[in-house]
Amino acid sequence: VHKEQGEYAEALRLHEQALAMQRQALPDGHPDIATTLSNMAGVHKEQGEYAEALRLHEQALAMQRQALPDGHPDMAATLSNMANMHKEQG
Repeated sequence: VHKEQGEYAEALRLHEQALAMQRQALPDGHPDIATTLSNMAGVHKEQGEYAEALRLHEQALAMQRQALPDGHPDMAATLSNMANMHKEQG
């Protein structure tokens, strides 16, 4: 909701809070952590911070490759998001 309203700082703050909780409660590389990283990447992308968004997507993809079977839809979504960012940058 905050991202859609342009409240990027608040959106990132909440994602970071969720990420900290997940890292305490879940094992390293858990797919939920990857999802949060991808969500954070989306906020950075909306702000035009493509390098940070790509870095977060790469972290998420590495986790997904370890935790999910090949061809999982979450990995496909992450790859698609990364491709769209490259396309938008030219």
